[in-house]
Order: sequence, then structure tokens, then C-alpha cells
Amino acid sequence: MAFLHPLDASTNIQLPETNHCLQAQLNIAMVKVSWWHSFTYHCNYPESLSEITERLAYLSAPILESFKLKASLQDLNRLEIQDYNIFQGGALMLTHVHIDGVDTFLCLPPLSSVTSLHLEEATEQIDGEDLLSILESSLVLVSLHFQGTVAEPTNLHQLAWMGAYIDIPTLCSFSFSADASPKYCIDGILNAIHCPALESLTISNLNAWGSVQLLELPSMQALPMPPFPILRSLELSGIQCTQFAEHFNLTHLPALNTISLTNFESSMAVLHLLLPQGINNSCNVWPVL
Repeated sequence: MAFLHPLDASTNIQLPETNHCLQAQLNIAMVKVSWWHSFTYHCNYPESLSEITERLAYLSAPILESFKLKASLQDLNRLEIQDYNIFQGGALMLTHVHIDGVDTFLCLPPLSSVTSLHLEEATEQIDGEDLLSILESSLVLVSLHFQGTVAEPTNLHQLAWMGAYIDIPTLCSFSFSADASPKYCIDGILNAIHCPALESLTISNLNAWGSVQLLELPSMQALPMPPFPILRSLELSGIQCTQFAEHFNLTHLPALNTISLTNFESSMAVLHLLLPQGINNSCNVWPVL
């Protein structure tokens, strides 16, 4: 089912993607693109995705604020889908972008004004360089969310080790999926994407769909956890606590006041950091927790 939402809720258009009149309906809907305040599209077939992305590629959406595209594609190999940059004519007021189940470069809108970016369950991992290139165009990003393996983990780690990274000084909230082991799954992301003003960090375990078989490679050298001087909230969901606590030093988070640990067999490995070890017993690891 596909939904196009113009600014005036009374004129919302519902487009069944299997309807034989889809092209005619799109012809009518696209005339009103200058009215759209939000756009939401959910499809199950490559033909429908190709149809909508090609139509949107050359349009301008002057008051569009929210763009969401979700795909649960069947028979993906049946049709080769061309990459399109959505709204090449411009979308200067676009602030929220959510792309789910679609290769990112198939449908990327302008990101220069986007403050909230969600990339979820892409059918293919993109290169680390491509991910950093996408984020480099997001000049005012405040919230960033990755679900599943968005970019190839070893590639991100290698980029960070070579000193390649993107700096996002406006980013306050960051959440992503990763495995606690190998270590480079997490430290590659945190070192390739610098966010010194981060206030909230959420790391969740990769689900069965998004998991990848990774081995700890001898050539992969560890990277330290970057500083987060004003990080206030840390949430770990389903992460293997023992491995996480072994790999990452969390004692240098002076502003941390909230830790949330969910879906664990045991969370004591992380909580054990509360106990001073090898330092002055009067030292408080997290002074405002």
C-alpha cells in the first residue's frame, strides 16, 4: 500500500500499488507535489519502487518536511532498479528522512537541511566511503539512526584507522546496530563518525536478518573509544555485556547520568565498572549517574 500525504490532510491520496491505474493515479498526485508536507510510501514489489522513484527524481518539493520510504521487496532480482536522487529540483524544508528496506542510493533525497536521518535494513551494505559521503551532505544532523548492517564493518574500521572520518558537531542522538565482538563492528562506527556533542547513544545487537558472519581478523588493530564529554544517556540492548566491557573503556564519560541495559542474560560485566579497580577508591567512575 502506498500513501502520499499533502499538506492538507483532507486531500490525502491513497494509492494501491497493485492497482492497474497506478500510473494514472501518480500522474494526478504528482501535480500537487508543491503542496506536500509529508510523503510516505510502502511497497512490496520492485516495479512499484522503480515507478515511484523515477517519478520523484526530477521533482521539486518546496514545503516537504518528512520523507519516508519503506519496502518489503519480493522477487528483487526480477527487475533491475536504477539509482535515483529523489527531488533533484530541491526540497529545502526537508528535515526528516526515513528509508527502510531499500538500498540507500536508490532513493536518496537532498540532505542539506535534514535533522533526523533513519536508515534501516538495507538489502545491501554500502561502502564506508559512501556512508561518509552521505553524512557529509547532512550539515545540520541532530538525530542519526542505523538499523541492521548499513555499511561494511571492516571497511569502516579501516577508514577510521587511516584517519578518514566525518565530523558531525550538531549530532545529539545516535543509535545503531552492531555486534560486541568483533570489536571493530562498534569502534569502526564510533571512530568514523565523530559526534563530540553527543548526548544520547544507543547500541543494539544485530537481529537475525541483519547479522553478518564476522571473524576477528589478526590485521585489525583496536581503536580507542572516542571521547564523549557531554554524553548523558547510554542504552545497550541485547549486546553481550562481557565482550562489550572488555573492549570498551566506559569510565571516561563524566556526564553520564543514565544507563539502560535491556535484553541481557547478565548485565554485571558493565555494572562492574562501577567498582574502582586499580585507581583511588575514592574515585567515582560516573559521578552524576
